Amino acid sequence: MRINNFKKVIVCFVILVAIYFAYRIIKKGEVYIPFICNNISKRQALDIVKKLPEVNKYLKSENNISESQISKATVSIDRENKNSLTVHVYSSESYDKKLNIPSHLATFNWYTLDKCSGKILCEFASYDKNGIIKVANNYPCD
Repeated sequence: MRINNFKKVIVCFVILVAIYFAYRIIKKGEVYIPFICNNISKRQALDIVKKLPEVNKYLKSENNISESQISKATVSIDRENKNSLTVHVYSSESYDKKLNIPSHLATFNWYTLDKCSGKILCEFASYDKNGIIKVANNYPCD
């Protein structure tokens, strides 16, 4: 009977030690906890950004600003790295040749998408752990 109780104590002790070390490893962040990565493609990134309220409104805005100026809104992939895609939203500005004003690009905003989570960061904004804290130059970042 005494040996049986001793075995139970040893088993409990081993389990507690295992739990303790597992906790320490998890606390240090050394354990890989798998999550599902959406693996967002370039096409999907473009579609996601185009659906943002401020971008949607920008794309629907009038292309002809005046008789002498034409503005064509565009959404394109600006850069890609291992973990993210950056989408550039801009317009191509062109003018009547009589005005002698060179054509140029006018940036609306850049949006960086995490390829796995789909989380979007707006270039013209400052962030903290809770989200946007300041939007620069009154650029929209919803």
